[in-house]
Amino acid sequence: MFKPGKRGKRKLIADYTLKDVYEVYKESSIPQLLVSFKTFKNICKDFNYQIIEDLVKNNKTFKIPSRLGNLRIKKSKMNYNDKNKLKVDWKSSREENKLVYHLNDHTDGYKYRFWWEKRGPIQNLSAYSFTPIRMHKRMLSEVLKDKNNNIDYFM
Repeated sequence: MFKPGKRGKRKLIADYTLKDVYEVYKESSIPQLLVSFKTFKNICKDFNYQIIEDLVKNNKTFKIPSRLGNLRIKKSKMNYNDKNKLKVDWKSSREENKLVYHLNDHTDGYKYRFWWEKRGPIQNLSAYSFTPIRMHKRMLSEVLKDKNNNIDYFM
C-alpha cells in the first residue's frame, strides 16, 4: 500500500528578507518619500504579482534590470521513456494506492515552467535560482487547464 510521508521543512531559507531590503531603503531614501513597512510590502507584493501575471496570462518576457537576464514561461516536450523524469500525481496516487504520473494530456504532452535565462556581469550567476511561490505556480496551472485559453508559450 502506498503511503506518502509528512511534508518536510522548506528547502531554501532566504539569506535576505523584505525587512532587510526595507532597512536599506530607509537608509537611502529621502525622508519626505519614506513609507511605512506595511506600504512598502504591499508595493513590492503588487509589483511582483503584476510581473507574474504578465508572464502567465499575456505570454510576456520580463527583462530583469542590471543585465541579469530574462524571466519567462518555457514550454518543453515531455519524455515518457524515463519514469524518473515524470512527476507523480499525488492526489490520484493516494486514491488508487499506487503511483500515478502526470501525463499532461490537457497540454498535448508539453510541460511548462518558469524559466530564468541567466546572463550578466555577476560572477557565479549559476549559483542563483528563481523559485516561484505556490500561488504563482497555481496561476500558471489554472491558465493551462482553461479550455478557452489560446496562449502558446515559447519553446
